[in-house]
Amino acid sequence: MLSSRLLSKKTAIVKKYRMQSTVLKQNPFQARLNLRDFTLHVASGNRGRSFTVRDLADGQIQRYWDWMRHTANKEVQRRTDDPLENAPHSDVE
Repeated sequence: MLSSRLLSKKTAIVKKYRMQSTVLKQNPFQARLNLRDFTLHVASGNRGRSFTVRDLADGQIQRYWDWMRHTANKEVQRRTDDPLENAPHSDVE
């Protein structure tokens, strides 16, 4: 879930499997305050969408990266733990 506010609050609830990429940007003023802009690109129809949250603290971004890394590691582990690969084989003719 991403929330941002300029004049009105916008909230985007995104399913993990629809996330395609993320972009972090930081200008010199944000660097002095340890802030960054976070943009998330989502698979949506034939053109996709992007959502940006401005001025996130580095700690908040780190928690997100840890969450995504944990999710990605689980997905890789699930792909490599193929149940048919370790099943006993029988020679039936």
